[in-house]
Amino acid sequence: MDNEQNKIPFIITFLRRFGGTFSATIITVTITGMLLARYNVNVGGAFNLFSLGGNGIAYKTILQLAASSALLAFFSVVLFGEWFFPTLRFAWRIFLYLLIVLIIASLFVIIFKWFSIDDIMAWLSFVFLTIACFAASFGLTMLKIKHERKKYGRLLAEYKARRSR
Repeated sequence: MDNEQNKIPFIITFLRRFGGTFSATIITVTITGMLLARYNVNVGGAFNLFSLGGNGIAYKTILQLAASSALLAFFSVVLFGEWFFPTLRFAWRIFLYLLIVLIIASLFVIIFKWFSIDDIMAWLSFVFLTIACFAASFGLTMLKIKHERKKYGRLLAEYKARRSR
């Protein structure tokens, strides 16, 4: 029973995902900048992402992060929404999204020079941290799905018990 009224419009889903992605990105970049400033790591010249050093995030950086968040939110809605690829397995969706995240983030690193393109350690750290964050996110998502499956299984059993009386 797929009721058209119960479906959330594409734009609403996109705006929700954008808000979550952008908020998480700003918080992550802010905490990273604060830690680098606290431990006196001079990143002003090395990382365009932290061009103000320990004094905050530049407006242009915030707009760049907003643009990357919008792209990631769009692909998130496309891959995980009900509008496109309805039969694609969840594992493939996760893999494709990880690939898209790496591509978009790499393009933004190169285009906006967030860190030196020649710095191999920066790239290795970037890829490692992206995959680590993805693994943590995937783990939390799987825990949520497992919890919801148990909850709905219990509710279904209760419903069947009430109907059989």
